[in-house]
Amino acid sequence: MKILSLSNCPLVESQGSGYVALNFIRGLRALGHEVDAFGPEDFEWLPWLRRGKNWRLAFGLAWCAFRKLREKNYAVVEFYGGHAWLAAAVLNLIPNRRFLMVNHSNGLEPYCEEVKAQFLGESRHQPAPVHWAYSKVDAIVTVSEDERRFVLRAKLQDAGHVVAFENALPDTFLNLPVESHRPPVILYCGSWLPRKGVAMLKAAMPEMLREFPEYQFRLVGVGQAFRKQDHFPPDVCDRIEVVPFVSDKLELRRQYQSARIVVVPSIYESFGLVTAEAMACGCAVVTTDIGFGADLKSGVEAVVISGRSSPVLCQALKTLLPNGARRFAIARRGHARVQRLQWKPAIAGLERAYTGWLRERQELTDAPALVQAR
Repeated sequence: MKILSLSNCPLVESQGSGYVALNFIRGLRALGHEVDAFGPEDFEWLPWLRRGKNWRLAFGLAWCAFRKLREKNYAVVEFYGGHAWLAAAVLNLIPNRRFLMVNHSNGLEPYCEEVKAQFLGESRHQPAPVHWAYSKVDAIVTVSEDERRFVLRAKLQDAGHVVAFENALPDTFLNLPVESHRPPVILYCGSWLPRKGVAMLKAAMPEMLREFPEYQFRLVGVGQAFRKQDHFPPDVCDRIEVVPFVSDKLELRRQYQSARIVVVPSIYESFGLVTAEAMACGCAVVTTDIGFGADLKSGVEAVVISGRSSPVLCQALKTLLPNGARRFAIARRGHARVQRLQWKPAIAGLERAYTGWLRERQELTDAPALVQAR
């Protein structure tokens, strides 16, 4: 198959969405498919401007799609992200279109807006018809069963035209040992953003550090501008370590392996790669019921919380902090759960899905011509 892949996120390994897109692209190429991939660095209009980025990305992506389709006869046009709304809407109008259009979601914006409205009180208004990126294509690929269920609930596609492939892990994160003796460290890894649930951390962690004085709290990947004094009271700051940025996967693995517990209090995640990575590294994980976390067995593979408040987070942590046996049991079962997150079966599944949907698309296109010929 000749595949045109257009991503609204930079195609770089160090970013979660870029890591996923690049690995699927490489995997499809390894299976013999011709994949031409482009990111925002290739098509964003007037990138030096500070305003209107979402509109500039949408129009740039659409223009790139139209131009590339004139240059080559693609079998599949694959979009990553909601900025494809304009391209999907216009390409969907082409009569007797034979190429397949798929949104390989790196996060469903309508779902994100719904959750943020529920838990953060943010407006659900979207400045553009982003839902077209999902309703005007032929099929959707999501990165979690949680996202797939939202697609069906929102009636963006029917059950035959949405499939979930959980994000896979690098080989260097698989088959690692699970060690029971680790430093007493609680770790958070990610950007310091409201949708990451940082308000819960700001309220809960001082209480936990005071109640369990043997523990340290480590923040990884929060950025160079982060100052712990701006977010936490002075009496606990000396037990909070900040690692602003980690770009090397081996160093990231070392960070996980030097922690007992990883906390992922996200308001929204499409998947939640940190959860899977931490489980692979033998950490006991406390996570919210979103993305990958929504389908974990609570109290077995992780501690999964449904609320988005600091008391709920504190209660979850208190089930693990003083109880080494329970913590280690959850870490072992969580570790076993993520061993199936491998690229080879995910890429093979994506190839099967694309092949089946493409056949269906072309049969629909050919049917009117056959009727007319008769």
